[in-house]
Amino acid sequence: MTTEETVMPPAARPRQAGVWLAILVLLAAFSWLAWSARQQQAELADLRTARSAVVPPAAASSVAQALTELNQRLQILEQQQGATQEERQAASADLSELLQKLRQGREEIALFDIEQSLALATQQLQLAGNTPLALVALNTADRQLADLDNPRFVPLRKALAADIARLDALPRLDVTGISLRLEQLLTQVDAWPLAAHARPPQETPAAAPVPVADGPESTGWRQLFERLWQPLQGLVRIQRIEANTPVLLAPEQAVYLREQLKLRLLNARLALLAHEGEVFKGDIAAISDALPRFFAQEDAAVRAAIDYCRQLQALEISNERPELRSSLEALARLRNENRSGNSAAAAEVAP
Repeated sequence: MTTEETVMPPAARPRQAGVWLAILVLLAAFSWLAWSARQQQAELADLRTARSAVVPPAAASSVAQALTELNQRLQILEQQQGATQEERQAASADLSELLQKLRQGREEIALFDIEQSLALATQQLQLAGNTPLALVALNTADRQLADLDNPRFVPLRKALAADIARLDALPRLDVTGISLRLEQLLTQVDAWPLAAHARPPQETPAAAPVPVADGPESTGWRQLFERLWQPLQGLVRIQRIEANTPVLLAPEQAVYLREQLKLRLLNARLALLAHEGEVFKGDIAAISDALPRFFAQEDAAVRAAIDYCRQLQALEISNERPELRSSLEALARLRNENRSGNSAAAAEVAP
């Protein structure tokens, strides 16, 4: 027994044998890998030799030159494609900007039309009190906003809807029609017959015959007397004046009466346009009292005027003039937002 065997413990011998076995296995695997690599290199060399034998050197150089040209053309095409893509992106950006400007221009035109519609509605409400025409203008503006279909216009449409609902709740009054009818009555005043002059004349009893002497000369005198008496019978008329008898007016007083009625009609028309209900009712009441008192009710025009004045007395004219303040404020805010957006866009485009 040697010295190493005496020094090495018995338990270390199997471990040392395992290490040597692992080293042998690694050496065998490395040898197999080296042999496999040499086999692959040999196969590659044989393949290159076969390719060299099949393709002549001149053809190989031409193929290499063609490949080089194809690579150059491919690079040129890639450069052209890059330039085309940049141009396409620039054109797309220009087109988007143009479409944005067109859309903004369309919105500006629509907002201008809506502003004109609101101005017309305000004018009709404040000056003429024409609620139906104001509603037509507001509905037209709302339809224009609906055609644009832009979420930014929702607050303006909401304000328009509130104003339309408020105007719908107001009592309808045809101010224009009433004004035109009063103007017609104003032109008919001079043609209305007075009540005292329109009554049919009473039959006068026949005058008693004047006794004259008989004879040929008396017959001539009698005929002459009858011819003179006939025109004189219409100069004097005796009537009984009762409580409901129309007032007799002198010609100058009749002219004054007609002028007073014209002034009343004109003042009532102005009060209607100004929405002054008390003044309007006072003038119409005065006209209604004067018509049956001084004018002939048997006349169709006078009777129609009396009936129409009674209808006008039942109207309720409010002094309150509706306003479109909410819609106008919403439109002003929207216009300010558009101006701010355009200014910001112009600042970005400027160098």
